[in-house]
Amino acid sequence: MAVIFVPILCKEDDRMALTTCPECAGKVSDRAETCPHCGYPLKKTPRKKPKPNRRRKLPNGFGSITEIRHTDLKNPFYARANCGKDRYNRPILKPLKPEAYFPTYEDAMEALIKYNKGKVDLSKDMTVETLYRLWFAEYEQEVEPVTARGAKSAFSYCRSIYKKSVQSLRIVDIKNCIENGMAIETRGKNKGNPKEASAKTKINMKSTLSMMLDYAKEMEIVDRNCARECNLSKPTVKDAAKAENPHFSFSAAERKTLWQNRDKENVDLLIISCYSGWRPNELCELALEDIDLNNNRMKGGSKTDAGIDRYVPIHPGIKPLLIARYQQAQELGSDRLINVVSRGKIRPITYAIYSTRFHKIINDLGLDKKHRPHDTRDTFATVAKEADVDEYALKYIIGHSITDITERIYTDRKPEWYYKEMCKIVVDKYSTN
Repeated sequence: MAVIFVPILCKEDDRMALTTCPECAGKVSDRAETCPHCGYPLKKTPRKKPKPNRRRKLPNGFGSITEIRHTDLKNPFYARANCGKDRYNRPILKPLKPEAYFPTYEDAMEALIKYNKGKVDLSKDMTVETLYRLWFAEYEQEVEPVTARGAKSAFSYCRSIYKKSVQSLRIVDIKNCIENGMAIETRGKNKGNPKEASAKTKINMKSTLSMMLDYAKEMEIVDRNCARECNLSKPTVKDAAKAENPHFSFSAAERKTLWQNRDKENVDLLIISCYSGWRPNELCELALEDIDLNNNRMKGGSKTDAGIDRYVPIHPGIKPLLIARYQQAQELGSDRLINVVSRGKIRPITYAIYSTRFHKIINDLGLDKKHRPHDTRDTFATVAKEADVDEYALKYIIGHSITDITERIYTDRKPEWYYKEMCKIVVDKYSTN
């Protein structure tokens, strides 16, 4: 049987050939990547180009953005600002204010850019308006909302220096701004019309500008605080003193009138205030969870370190009034103790509503029209003094600081002691003095 050999046809490019290794002169295939004799590389292996990083490294001192993974967060991107370096030369990173969490990386980056632009703006070209925004962002985090609103209102009268450079401010600029303070009405029938600053507002303007320039001095934008060096005109100081009506207590006869009308709408609020010592805004913000009827005490407070989250004993005379308010709040499903009818709805009371109701009660009951909401607090201090309540107990209850070290640090007062001191106050519902 004959064997037939059939040649295999190959493309010219597929044929293998031998070449010489330039290193050892040995024969090697032209397809080999390295010489089998000496290991010399015959072909350069193409390096894969690394995929470009979509998020480039942030500049030194710029801050950081971290994506919080493996959690179902609505805003998973956490932005932190660079606030300097510690003693080991490591960056100090703090959460960006007022918001540190963002839904996307781009949103977080935009916030960081704005923050760093603000830092760059600390120059001679910074305007008073920009300084206010930087200062107020920190200030409102440190004080009560009512205090922040007061500063915001005062600055609205400083329109004449909004665009003025901070470094170019002089005492005369501050004085002219305050003495001729003007704001634009934002509500009511006079909306859009200019409104002159009252004497009391001018005092607040000076205080606000002083705090702003203290901040600017701390940030080394200015070398002096010309607002603190500014003296207001004598007429302004005189008018402010006249406008500052002193607080005065409700007389025994007025307290009797309140008790006789305690079933009328909201009169109980004035009585509770007179025998608890709460500031009006503190009373408005009392939550149900802070009322302990079993142990006869309430928890609340604001304004100062001594006033925040303090316990106030419940006087037996006002306990029925508090129980009624407590039960009403439970029936309404409200988490706040005081709820009133406003605009046709029952809602938690605010200071603005309280103030309006207060003056209505004063007028309806024929009490002294010079009374102001804080006069109930003066009344409590007065009746407590008349009943010889311990001085330190009184200071604690009304939220004033105690400077005596022995009392403040070394003396351990029990809740029962404060309640006993509170019970010294005689609630004379029928006095006519």
